[in-house]
Amino acid sequence: MPGPKGGKEFKTYARLLSLGIELAVSTVIGLYGGKWLDKKFGTAPTLTLIGLLLGLAAGFKSLYQTARRQQQNESLDDDQKQR
Repeated sequence: MPGPKGGKEFKTYARLLSLGIELAVSTVIGLYGGKWLDKKFGTAPTLTLIGLLLGLAAGFKSLYQTARRQQQNESLDDDQKQR
């Protein structure tokens, strides 16, 4: 049975693994949303590219936020260990 440290490490790994999925899903949603709008308005490939870029931006924003949160958690842990 993993101790407290093992459980915390598992949570960290699970968060990191979910980042790749979030990035991929947001990109695919943006891409297909743009394709759908292009078919609807006949503006190919403009809205497809815009949707792709928006999806990538959303994925990287999530990546950045998670990395910042993880960094803050690690610095809090370091502060607690020094006490």
